[in-house]
Amino acid sequence: MSPPTGPKNPVSSDPYSLLENSVYRDKTQRIKGIRHYPAFVSAITRLAEEAKAKGSPVLVARHVGAAELVFTDQSNFEHISQQSGIYEALYGAQELIDRSLAQSSATIKNWCIFADTILKIIKDRRVKEAADRAAKEAKERAETRRRDDARKARERCQERDSDVEMMSVSSPCPSKRKPNDHVPEAAPEAKKPRLHPSVASYRPDGSCAQALLDETDCILAKDGKVSRSTLRDYAQALDQTACQQLFALDIAQQLCKQLIARREAVRTALDDHDIADTGILIRDLQVASDSQLPVITENSSIEVSGTDPKADEVANAIEATL
Repeated sequence: MSPPTGPKNPVSSDPYSLLENSVYRDKTQRIKGIRHYPAFVSAITRLAEEAKAKGSPVLVARHVGAAELVFTDQSNFEHISQQSGIYEALYGAQELIDRSLAQSSATIKNWCIFADTILKIIKDRRVKEAADRAAKEAKERAETRRRDDARKARERCQERDSDVEMMSVSSPCPSKRKPNDHVPEAAPEAKKPRLHPSVASYRPDGSCAQALLDETDCILAKDGKVSRSTLRDYAQALDQTACQQLFALDIAQQLCKQLIARREAVRTALDDHDIADTGILIRDLQVASDSQLPVITENSSIEVSGTDPKADEVANAIEATL
């Protein structure tokens, strides 16, 4: 088939003549190809507009049926459906046409087959395009959300690393003294456990490690679509994170030992305070010496009571503290 050329009479005012000049017909007058698509669509559009002007559904059907749109196949329908203005022209005519006439008229039936097929192709394409746009937008939103989650996870990692770095035990800086200065003797301090240098990487809540696990699951779910270099990077990241978690366990154990030691020291200091309070209570007792006690004889008028209430209270207080 020769390439499409222009219509023989492009300025014809008759849509039927313009239609005939824009198509190829075989010996049986069936359309086997389109000579010029814009001219063909222009003829269909003008034909539909003239049909709608008739007003009556019967006249509309007869007017468009006179075009005798009998195609050998539908190979050109996809290209026809892509032409501008074809959808509006066919849709407007099909809304007014009397479809019952297609049962008795072959030309009207052929028009309805052509128009309905073109409209269906256009509608299906629009539905597919809308679904593709929705899927693309959903993918973009998911990618944006994933990037935001990864950024927030990195920020949380940095915040936790900064907090733990402040908690790390640093070695004391030597004070600036002259060689002849006397260094006062002081009681030796208990040695503190030395924390691992990777304390800055310790994260108590483990959210950074969990984020890495989630990303690794996504990578593994792609079934071989990930490059070797990416897999190598994730393997190194997993090794480093596992080491950091082991260091974190060691650091937590050291911190726990320090807390237990401080607790025992505080309890010892508290016991010393209790002993000092007991000594104060004993000194407060006003116990008289033997020389100050009155001599009690058989004829003495002094009555000796069983016990002194104040002494009982002091004794009870002493027993409570011991």
